[in-house]
Amino acid sequence: MAWIFVLVVVVFIHELGHFLVARWCGVNVSTFSIGFGREIFGFTDAKGTRWKLGWIPLGGYVKFMDDDNAASVPSRERLQNMSASERQGSFHAKPLWQRAAVVAAGPVANFLSAILMFAGTAYVLGTQAIPAMVKVKPLNPAITAGMRTGDVVRRVDGKDVTDFKALGAVIAKAPGRSLTFDLTRDGAPLTLQVTPEKQVIPTPGGGVEDAGTLGLEAGDATSGGVAVKVRPNYAAVLAGLKTGDLVTRVDGQLVVGFAELSQMIAKAAGRELTLDVVRDGAPAVVKVTPDKQKVPDGFGGEETRGIIGVEPGADRSKIPVVFPSLPAALGLGVEQTWQVITSTLGYFGDVSRGQQSAEKIGGIATVIDVSNKIATFGFGPLIQLIALLSVSIGLLNLFPIPLLDGGHLMYYAAEAILGKPLSDETQEFGFRIGLALVSMLMFLALWNDRFRILKWINNLVSWVS
Repeated sequence: MAWIFVLVVVVFIHELGHFLVARWCGVNVSTFSIGFGREIFGFTDAKGTRWKLGWIPLGGYVKFMDDDNAASVPSRERLQNMSASERQGSFHAKPLWQRAAVVAAGPVANFLSAILMFAGTAYVLGTQAIPAMVKVKPLNPAITAGMRTGDVVRRVDGKDVTDFKALGAVIAKAPGRSLTFDLTRDGAPLTLQVTPEKQVIPTPGGGVEDAGTLGLEAGDATSGGVAVKVRPNYAAVLAGLKTGDLVTRVDGQLVVGFAELSQMIAKAAGRELTLDVVRDGAPAVVKVTPDKQKVPDGFGGEETRGIIGVEPGADRSKIPVVFPSLPAALGLGVEQTWQVITSTLGYFGDVSRGQQSAEKIGGIATVIDVSNKIATFGFGPLIQLIALLSVSIGLLNLFPIPLLDGGHLMYYAAEAILGKPLSDETQEFGFRIGLALVSMLMFLALWNDRFRILKWINNLVSWVS
């Protein structure tokens, strides 16, 4: 049940930010809720705040005494009927800067907590700085075995193949296992031993599995066999990159480790990169254009990334674990938090430009699935997942959408410029738009989670029956 811990911690951090700054500003908080809907259990503190846990684990809220609902929409009628003493505890009667501070405190709490969690795991568990030394993946297995475009496959391991789909199924079932191909090339028979490369592919149920690949496509139609077209090699091989090369710069930008190199390549699908490398102690320059490819995203889905066919070339077992000082760990926490922010914004930018699909936007099912999987690796990785989700929640809430914290801050910015709040009608119209946008986002997340949900339903049916 790791997902419950993850959700409660992330939501609690966000709402606690709102709560603490509200109390500091003298705001009377009526409710602090983790989850929505009917209360499971709760208690009332000495200042009259009801702390409770709701049945629907899709977030939480802090409700002030003069709010009309959990979205902090002001109750104008209650504001007008308040006594002078009651107005002192009213959120909507506070100065503009205090209201803005209370609203911004939620996302700020998410960011600060993520920095501390990233820093804490680095300080306690240590870090490994994997150098940007590359290991170039082997040639296309079909090319390595001597296959050529135009070859006609007639049998595999003595069994006839009649179409490319059947050939692909045989290859997929044999990752890392040698197959005997009986071919015809230019009318002459030929036998080759071919070993499919192992690759990880997503399954319809939201998991992953190993499958074989040779880098083949269907060729021109033929009779009595399957004509194939051999795909080109990995971009790194074609560009002349060699195993053992140490990449120092990409397009002039300094590279400090393989993780950073991988991110730079992933973001440059179809765009030529200039790599400054050190080869056998001497500098060299390699120009390579990453191929665009869909790969597993580690969360049961897929993402489009730039691929050149390299892996870390350094022996990770020989890289010492470094335990940073407390200031250095905090610096790493800030750096990791900033990387999550920039990569998230970059992803949404790519989605808006049509360069990425929206398949990575997941909901509660994704959080449950990923949390339970990460928990099997230990408490440290689970804390890092909480930090990542905390940044994501904080960033999402800053989007300028009414109902979210960013929408409230947008209203306050307009109030600062105009010298008065927007009219009730304008705010109400904005909240309706915000509700529609948030509903659409939730539906998209639910749609992307459909395979996970169906898998759970099938498992439940199997268990009951």
